[in-house]
Amino acid sequence: MPQMSPMMWTLILINSMFLILMLNCLMFFLFKPKNFKIKSINSYLIWKW
Repeated sequence: MPQMSPMMWTLILINSMFLILMLNCLMFFLFKPKNFKIKSINSYLIWKW
């Protein structure tokens, strides 16, 4: 098995983080559609990280 380059690892890391972020936003939109506020999403994401 060929070893992965550091660049590949960083790309995978960034992609996974992006996916997690997207999932969080999706869950937020799905379960709290009425309480939608950009500020609350931002604070929620900051708190989550």
